[in-house]
Amino acid sequence: MDTIDFYMTRNLITIDSQASVTQASQLMVEKNISALLVEEKGEHVGIVTEVDFNRRVIARELNPAETKISAIMSHPIIGIEHNLSMNEALAHMNENHLRHILVTENAKIVGMLSVKDFVVYCVREYVQGQGQDNIDEFWEKVLQEL
Repeated sequence: MDTIDFYMTRNLITIDSQASVTQASQLMVEKNISALLVEEKGEHVGIVTEVDFNRRVIARELNPAETKISAIMSHPIIGIEHNLSMNEALAHMNENHLRHILVTENAKIVGMLSVKDFVVYCVREYVQGQGQDNIDEFWEKVLQEL
């Protein structure tokens, strides 16, 4: 249960590269997600996240209604194979300074892994090894390390 397969999000939401940042933000709110896969002419070309909105739009004082996703998306796509361990995924994400990474199987995108998925992984690992009663202790330790 420590492979990416178990923790990744499989239902990916996409947006066209020519959509506005406002449209992307509205879609993220509607779907309660923090990242979108970006498509152009039917091909996956990048990823856009809430962090991109903050750093590449708001901080630069761009108009989100006029700014296209293609101008702020992260590309090229960085992916990791679905059958790798969560530890390998975390190392890869840290190495590339990523909060989201696309997951591939045979060069096809099949999911996305985010830092939030690592919280679920860590809690499950801790609970499995320590018992449900120690979950409060786990969170206290995590918060102290932040």
